[in-house]
Amino acid sequence: MITRNYVASIALLMSSIVGVGMFTLPYISTKAGILTIIGYFIILGFIQHWLHKLYAEIILSTKKQHRLPGYAEKYLGKVSKKTLLLLSMFSSYGALLAYTIIGGDFLFQLLAPIFGGNVIFYTILLLSLRSIVVLFGFKWVTKAEMFLTGGLVASIIIVGAIASGQGLSDNLIIFNPGNLMLAYGPIFFAVGGMIAVNDICIIMKKEKEKIISALRSGLIISIAVMVLFTIAIASISGSLTSPDALSGLKDHIDPLFFNLLLVLGLVAVTTSFFAMAEALEEMYIWDYKINERLAWLLVIIIPLFFYLIGAQDVIKIVAITGALSGGLLGGFYLILALKVKKKPEIEPPFKIILTPIMAYGFGLLFAAGLIYQLWEIFG
Repeated sequence: MITRNYVASIALLMSSIVGVGMFTLPYISTKAGILTIIGYFIILGFIQHWLHKLYAEIILSTKKQHRLPGYAEKYLGKVSKKTLLLLSMFSSYGALLAYTIIGGDFLFQLLAPIFGGNVIFYTILLLSLRSIVVLFGFKWVTKAEMFLTGGLVASIIIVGAIASGQGLSDNLIIFNPGNLMLAYGPIFFAVGGMIAVNDICIIMKKEKEKIISALRSGLIISIAVMVLFTIAIASISGSLTSPDALSGLKDHIDPLFFNLLLVLGLVAVTTSFFAMAEALEEMYIWDYKINERLAWLLVIIIPLFFYLIGAQDVIKIVAITGALSGGLLGGFYLILALKVKKKPEIEPPFKIILTPIMAYGFGLLFAAGLIYQLWEIFG
């Protein structure tokens, strides 16, 4: 039987996945080809679902609630905790920076025609407003994620219908082997959603046997939505597809619907920002015993700093962050899961297949993917 908590868990995973990563994919598809995007979604989606399940097993094998560095300290020692702090910070701040850039751009496009101003002003304004919400609590925002994500998905379906009705499939680039690795990091970023696994395990605590099903359903629906979005946007915008996906649509769809898309896009990246901010803040508070106000300041000030010193290329930021979080962090999840399987604190409701050969083999592949992605960007 499908329960409210089951649906809420799917919506929570979708809201953590359907966000900034999705908005970069139409532009990347014009460089790498739509078949490349779909191929990566199939492969990396399967791997990410496996990692989701392993992380859920880690959580359900432990008595006390932690974030990733806390589990690392408990099972792997203090050195691993320090290492994971750096990796988690890099990954989390990369995501927050991407949410900051895209959100500021959407707000600029919405309000600049009326009030004027530049994109930097609107980005700082949005980050300031977000910081106030984070400071005073944002549980009410995360509770609305199911409806907000539903609105965005409905809009994506409409955009897909517009693209289909206009018969613009000739605008699609099918395959470009020269840019094959360009999509690796962004799609690993797009299918992430690890920050939602903790909360899903809490929501489904009375239905633990359905956690894997909820994780699978949430990821599959998210991938379907992102593929539809990518094909629709690239079909309509063609070679004019923008890195943020939406600004390239301005001359192709009704202005009212364009503004609605901007609003929904802004809402999507803002709820994702809040979810990531919450996870990072909890990591500082739960696992490092940092004061709540200092934790809040660390969450907000660092993305602002990097934005102001010029880190504003969202494609590069998403690619690096995705390759890192899907690569090095993915390897740590595997090593951690191996350790937990040997000596769980409590017996989990399910056990996911993982052998040492699988763990170290995939860890090497993840590291190779990260190195190649960095070479593609900076080489």
